[in-house]
Amino acid sequence: MCIAAFSGAFVSVVYAIDVAGEYYAIAFAALSVVLGVLAFPAKRADISPQLPKRFGDTLRDAGVGATALAVVAVFITMQSALESAARYHIETHWFAAIAAALVLAFYVIDAFGQRKREGVSGLAVALAATCLSIVYAINVSREYYAFALIAPAVALATASRWAPATATRRLAGEWRADAILVARAAAALGIVVALVAAISGEDAHGSYHPQFRAFLPIAFAAAAAFCAIDASRARRPETSAALLVALAGAIVGVAY
Repeated sequence: MCIAAFSGAFVSVVYAIDVAGEYYAIAFAALSVVLGVLAFPAKRADISPQLPKRFGDTLRDAGVGATALAVVAVFITMQSALESAARYHIETHWFAAIAAALVLAFYVIDAFGQRKREGVSGLAVALAATCLSIVYAINVSREYYAFALIAPAVALATASRWAPATATRRLAGEWRADAILVARAAAALGIVVALVAAISGEDAHGSYHPQFRAFLPIAFAAAAAFCAIDASRARRPETSAALLVALAGAIVGVAY
């Protein structure tokens, strides 16, 4: 009840100062960081006996819930802006990037501070979401969303392959496997986005046309770089096959 009351008071500040609705997403994301930080002193040996049982863990779980509410708030805001364009306008498209960055901060705390395995997956997903939100914020052509997915995949693969144990000793032991799983999903989705953009751009009657057609081979080349790192780490037939497919896509994309 104490955590719920604090969370309600925290988020209600947005209503009190009467700002745009999209700031609720930022408020929930900021709340997750606050709860994640408060979980540390709540678990201290000299403080935890004076608090309710598992209070520190409950704070951390509430932080995870706040990140989920931030995501919901982002989608509701975007949907509202699309459905009622005449009545509701988003003040700044940067609200999603700010919310995603705060969610990323929470999962960094969760992964390194609390050493939670699921914190690593949350960190990886939040990193991709932050990159996507930046593309949304700067309002560039749709094909850039492919790079917003492939770039964090390459970064995660690089960290999973070469990050020294001394820098990652506070992460859960399975962090490399968890990070590469999210990276594979992001890279695959990035290629799907690139292909959809290429196909949509060929519609002469459509409203979408890519800013530069070279994006397709570049996207496949970036995916090939990811696959090369993944293949060097996993050394399995499927990862080598994925590398060959990505290289073939880059070559075919040159013709496009």
